[in-house]
Amino acid sequence: MQKPSYRIAQILVRLYNEEILNKHDLAEEFGVNAKTIQRDINERLSKLPIIARRNGDYSLDKAYIKSNHEEIRKLIKIFDITMLPTRLSDEFLNNLFTQKELPITNIKNNEIDDISSVYESLTNAILNKVKIKITYNAKERILMPYKLVNHQDIWYLLACEEAELKSFTLYKIKNLLITQEEFIPNESTQELINNNSSSFISNNITNVILELDCVAKEYFLKRAILK
Repeated sequence: MQKPSYRIAQILVRLYNEEILNKHDLAEEFGVNAKTIQRDINERLSKLPIIARRNGDYSLDKAYIKSNHEEIRKLIKIFDITMLPTRLSDEFLNNLFTQKELPITNIKNNEIDDISSVYESLTNAILNKVKIKITYNAKERILMPYKLVNHQDIWYLLACEEAELKSFTLYKIKNLLITQEEFIPNESTQELINNNSSSFISNNITNVILELDCVAKEYFLKRAILK
């Protein structure tokens, strides 16, 4: 059974593509019961103008799709953090919708429920390009935050400490303070982050040749572990 975030994001994308969805078909596809799908629609997607029919069909108001094209595309991109956590403020979400590029990637689950206050503060710092102060591994640090990523269901902050790009596990960040000191993002650092899907990014790149036994080949190809 897929995680709720994946299921709801798939439903949202299909609604945005003007598909008519049936709750019984969706329940069978995602391995849940029809009541779960109905709850997804009525609760997690309650702010959208979804048209419900007696036979269990759902569709999204076409007028809304046309008038909110870019907003819906962004909503799809950040969907897992807007619908699953309940403590993210409307002001914060509205701020995200005004951005051309969002400082997040690889959303996978609702772990953010446990770190929503830190997540929201960090996102605002990234959008406003201001430095932060934190305690991490018992050390006081001043960072220039670039992006939040989720790698294998763990959240990380990608930030520069002085000139070095590092990753910081969100749940280990203590005493977060957002300063008023602005910084100018380094273009090469930003490009490095954008071209790398992992949370473990370094300016020092090492090429590695990996040999796989034929017995393990199928697993790697199926899971798309390597590009």
